[in-house]
Amino acid sequence: MAGVLATGSIAGCLGDENEAGQLTVRNDHVLDHVVRFSIEDGPPEAYEVEQGVTADLFVGAGETKTYTDLFSTDGQYTLVAELAAGDLEQSITFAPLGGQDGDGEVLEIRLTDSYRLSYTVSPV
Repeated sequence: MAGVLATGSIAGCLGDENEAGQLTVRNDHVLDHVVRFSIEDGPPEAYEVEQGVTADLFVGAGETKTYTDLFSTDGQYTLVAELAAGDLEQSITFAPLGGQDGDGEVLEIRLTDSYRLSYTVSPV
């Protein structure tokens, strides 16, 4: 049976407007991984989108790392996730930060041993 090489999640912080979204990546595999996330589209007022933010995240075997300030404003983002292990790209649209009603989404990313990227988006 195919095992999971790496798992990751992106969750928006809910609360005061000074809280930015955060990205947590967990690597459950015995090998190190580099995960590249780039913001392709987002709310017009998002500074990061205007700058075309790309983050190369190194996560060693068995490590969990959290990165902050990747998302600065409410709204829907289109993110491209690329895993260096398989040279695979997947475009994902989600809303990581809560709006006035406090709703946000969590993105779970998984990489199988065949380097197939799969994901689920669910409400916070």
